[in-house]
Amino acid sequence: MPNHSSKIKVLSLNNPHVIRQVKEVIDSFYDLDYELIPIIIQEEIQIYDSGFMPIGQEGLFDALLAGIADVACLEATALPYPLPIGLEVIALLGSGESKELILNPDFVSLEHLDDEKGPLEGMVALLALKERPELKSVFESKDIRCKFGQVTLVGFGPGNADLLTVGGDKALEKADIIFHDDLLDQNFPERYRAEKFYVGKRKDCHSYRQDRINRLLFNAARAGKRVVRLKGGDPMGYLEYLPVLQWLLIRKSL
Repeated sequence: MPNHSSKIKVLSLNNPHVIRQVKEVIDSFYDLDYELIPIIIQEEIQIYDSGFMPIGQEGLFDALLAGIADVACLEATALPYPLPIGLEVIALLGSGESKELILNPDFVSLEHLDDEKGPLEGMVALLALKERPELKSVFESKDIRCKFGQVTLVGFGPGNADLLTVGGDKALEKADIIFHDDLLDQNFPERYRAEKFYVGKRKDCHSYRQDRINRLLFNAARAGKRVVRLKGGDPMGYLEYLPVLQWLLIRKSL
């Protein structure tokens, strides 16, 4: 297994544009001893100026699983969900100049949110086999997730506050902000100190579109806040709406 003193093998598509981008990313970890492993994928690959590989990244996943290299580097917007079994994101990197890193942290003006840009734009993901703590320790210094808060999904169940789980109550007690919908007991959130943000949706009457709600959750967590999405009923039904990176933020559902 590689450590700080051994050479780390980094996968790249065998394309000059991609190789240059991967080197720029890995070279930002000063004094890291690494070897670039270019691979050729036997399928049509389209390379954009703004990213590593919008298609064809499956070949990188296969190469990682086969043990050809330790780490693969790709544009975060190319992350699939679910990731191939056996792989995980060991670091998420963002540009220091990117305004996307902290977008609307105080929820002052929702109109300033840019719906044309996804929350992953401008970020790079480093993937490796699971259970590789020595690789995580190498790259964690620039893993922007270390500054992220946490998103917890809490279900209000049948609407009786006495039936809320202990874990859900604890999450609400610790929350910095609670995003809630049309609960049967509308006064329930007021017992907690957190900021309250109504995002209820009824048929043909939505306070916010689902993608906007997802963005609000993500932005709050990225700004370091402890976030609770309080749902009437079962919170697990909400998971189908979450983009890839939000799965990286959500630790548990209560």
